Amino acid sequence: MSLLRITEPDEATGELAEAYQGALDKIGFAPNGYKMFGVSIDVLNRQSSLMGLVMQHPTLSPRFSAILRLLVSKNRQCDYCVGANSPMLQNYFDVSAEQIEAFKQDIETVPLKSREKALLIFVLKATEDTQSTTAADIEALRNQGWADHEILDAMYQGAQQVAADMLFNTFQVKND
Repeated sequence: MSLLRITEPDEATGELAEAYQGALDKIGFAPNGYKMFGVSIDVLNRQSSLMGLVMQHPTLSPRFSAILRLLVSKNRQCDYCVGANSPMLQNYFDVSAEQIEAFKQDIETVPLKSREKALLIFVLKATEDTQSTTAADIEALRNQGWADHEILDAMYQGAQQVAADMLFNTFQVKND
């Protein structure tokens, strides 16, 4: 499951057991990635807090964020995260497997509004090459109606996904 020593939910105690119970209550199981983060309760708490902020963002929809995570992970070759976000999109956001395969190949087919697509493309560009962005890129997003804090929030989500992908790949976390 991982190169790290994982504590399984039935072996966990204290704060880790409580965190696992929260995952069990919300989604019915503790995903392997969650268990990998659980090697450090501090990291798990930070990751859980980040996901809470992502899911409750006032303007960046959970659907946008799941697509962002999937495509950043595809570009970072993180099979775990692609595998985790694909069923999430199918089960919670009414995106078919065919749609997912299509937009993985052609970003223009992504099922988002044009302004969300523009923000997504910006984040994907920046997570691939952090020095590729320009003032014109930011101005184009502003012209689409995005405020600077929303642009930063989306980029922060993308950067955090790069970090998660690095951890999952480094520690060879297996798909659930």
